[in-house]
Amino acid sequence: MILQTTTYGPKEAEPVLAIHGLAAHGRRMRRLAEEALPSRRVLAVDLRGHGRSGWDPPWHLDRHVADLVDTLDAHRVGRCDVIAHSYGGCLAVHLAIAVPERVRHLVLLDPAIGLDPALVTTGVEEELVDESWSSPDEALSARTAGQPPQAIWGYEEDVAVHLAQGTDGRYRLPHSRGAAITAWSDLARPLPDLSGFTGQVLLVLGLRSPFVGPSQRSWLAAGLDDRLTVVELDCGHMIYWEAFDDVAPAISSFLDGAPTLRR
Repeated sequence: MILQTTTYGPKEAEPVLAIHGLAAHGRRMRRLAEEALPSRRVLAVDLRGHGRSGWDPPWHLDRHVADLVDTLDAHRVGRCDVIAHSYGGCLAVHLAIAVPERVRHLVLLDPAIGLDPALVTTGVEEELVDESWSSPDEALSARTAGQPPQAIWGYEEDVAVHLAQGTDGRYRLPHSRGAAITAWSDLARPLPDLSGFTGQVLLVLGLRSPFVGPSQRSWLAAGLDDRLTVVELDCGHMIYWEAFDDVAPAISSFLDGAPTLRR
């Protein structure tokens, strides 16, 4: 499947593939594309089962990776850098393993990969609950409750561009719940072998997020050695909303080849 893609930046510029997280969409990457990487051509995809891409199964990890390759082919992109958040980070790693010649460097924003089964089970149980609202205002109020002030812009933009009204009159963030549950199962897979990938990796993690623990950090360190740069931020999982002013320069510096501060 060729995925719905929102493109930012100059058409002939060096490409970057941006992969969103579970139950999200590509346009969440808009601010990173426009402010952190204005000289790059950023291709922000909606994954299968999400947003404006097709929702037909299968929804498993290998199918997502194949969709990403098909989409790069359709846009005539050979080798590119990849920025990915959460479940997108899992897909980015598997993309780099499956077709290492297509991926130059990886930016992993609080990636979810090789998770504890108990955490995955909790995620599946939450996905089984139909999250919907009677109006956009109610959706925004619910989604911003308890969030740090610096992250509110992200939730406001998300509701403005992504919220959709169903046939029952309720508003939801459009994604296939089947696709989301399948994705959670993918996140319980064992950590993969990174030995075939030769690029650099920037890991940006939120210290108050549950997804990147000692096992994930040890796996990356062992597989990448001095090709891994780690930036730790005091925030939660929505790292590029909560800590945009730290995330954006870390990404631009890393992809431009300049040293990125290790924290």
